[in-house]
Amino acid sequence: YSSNELKFQYFLIVFKINNESYSQYKFENPVKFIWDNLEGTADSFLQHETYIVSLETAIVLKERSAVDDLLTRLNDFKKSILALTDDKINYFESMIQYLQAMYYLRIKINYNKAIEFLKESIKQFSRYNNEIGLIQTYFWLGYSFYKNEETSEAMSIFTKSKDLAQKLGNKFWLARTAHYLGKIYSEKELWNDSTKLLNEALELYSFLGLKNLQSG
Repeated sequence: YSSNELKFQYFLIVFKINNESYSQYKFENPVKFIWDNLEGTADSFLQHETYIVSLETAIVLKERSAVDDLLTRLNDFKKSILALTDDKINYFESMIQYLQAMYYLRIKINYNKAIEFLKESIKQFSRYNNEIGLIQTYFWLGYSFYKNEETSEAMSIFTKSKDLAQKLGNKFWLARTAHYLGKIYSEKELWNDSTKLLNEALELYSFLGLKNLQSG
């Protein structure tokens, strides 16, 4: 890799971490920063990854104009990935399914539609054994059921996410699922269970240095 391609990969990883943890972005316009500074690589996979990370960033930040602009390129993106190897095609198709779900969850605020896409995303991640994808998709599916006031279904899905995060030792998603299970238990006035889960989430957020999530 050239130094530019290493820089490219570094920044993509930074943005992906920020997208998961809702960290404070250091750039005034993150989506524009990605395209203006990182698009020049010759690596085809990284070029396509740029699109995915840009779309995810725009959705996380709820930048509607950036989301709409990126979605106009979606059909071309779907066609262009067909030139890649099967494993990369599977990865990008799964991520597109997931991001379409997040579009309905965060931009359109349509929980029923988000649930529909998240269920399909779970099928794809399961087919290719993408466990990290499954953890976060289960979490957002549980969140969608929770926001849709389908509490029992939300608890079941959050538990699946938590169990898988526990298995993989993923402290971030373990904290997130413990947090929301704790919220549900508190709403049910099951104080002992709620206290245990919320304390678990607080300790993990503190360990990870995620003060913005810890304060919530």
